[in-house]
Amino acid sequence: MAVEFSKPGYILQGTTPLMFAESVTKQATPDDKMVKTLLQGMAGFSDGAEYIELDVKNAIPASGLEYDAEAAALNHQTQTLTFVVAGLAITGRGRITGVSTETSVDAPNSMSFKFTGKVLSRNRL
Repeated sequence: MAVEFSKPGYILQGTTPLMFAESVTKQATPDDKMVKTLLQGMAGFSDGAEYIELDVKNAIPASGLEYDAEAAALNHQTQTLTFVVAGLAITGRGRITGVSTETSVDAPNSMSFKFTGKVLSRNRL
């Protein structure tokens, strides 16, 4: 029996998809803190300030950058990004926290950026 698998995910910057993203990695962190007491030892958890991190590698078209993450980072602009994969969309509002640009003989020019943001929503599509 053949099994169907989910299609590749994508990034939305606001409502615009990044069409030239080559790869996306998402890390969701609940940042919960362990509560330890003298009499009970590990007594439970305190809810943390959850956040997501997105690492995106984007090919650079000959016409120029599709999304200028470097300008957003250097201008300290708050962004809203959504990662859609496997029928789920997680949206965060935050900042571009790192950008690198790569060029080489045997690969397309690319810009990689890291986004860290507060979780606004997580929805099943």
